[in-house]
Amino acid sequence: VETSDGYVLKIFQVRLTQNQLEKLPMKLQQNQDRQILIQHAWVDSGDSFFISDNSIGFYLVHQGFDVWVGTNRGNKYSRRVLSEMAQSTTNEKFFDFSFQEMGIYDQVACYKYILGLYGPTHRFIDKKRKITYIGLSQGTAQMFAGLLEEQTSDFLTENTEKFIALG
Repeated sequence: VETSDGYVLKIFQVRLTQNQLEKLPMKLQQNQDRQILIQHAWVDSGDSFFISDNSIGFYLVHQGFDVWVGTNRGNKYSRRVLSEMAQSTTNEKFFDFSFQEMGIYDQVACYKYILGLYGPTHRFIDKKRKITYIGLSQGTAQMFAGLLEEQTSDFLTENTEKFIALG
């Protein structure tokens, strides 16, 4: 995923196979069309949501949800930029950001990427697709920043079904 200020973020999709989904009760099968984006805490990665079978990431997947795991700029999965501002991840300019930039640029880029995958040819097009967002610590702070910023507030509000703030 490319942000409008030049960072390249990895985002992971974790979901059951179609065969596994069909084995779920009908009520849970309906969750396959509901996207959940989970965002990690400071100095962490989305790996923390999948530490054990009892972790929230695996729980959501086993409930049939279409789970997306965001990674923040500077994280071990997201250390690339498109611009010349930083030729390497040791460059001071590369790390010159805060949770505000994550809320303004990273949240919007991840939302647009996820929502862009479900165009007019996807089933249930009559219903406006929205994302349920779960943020942990910094993931919560960056979403609050995005929701409070004038340039991103409307977009995030219109495309968020629920916002669950942890920590």
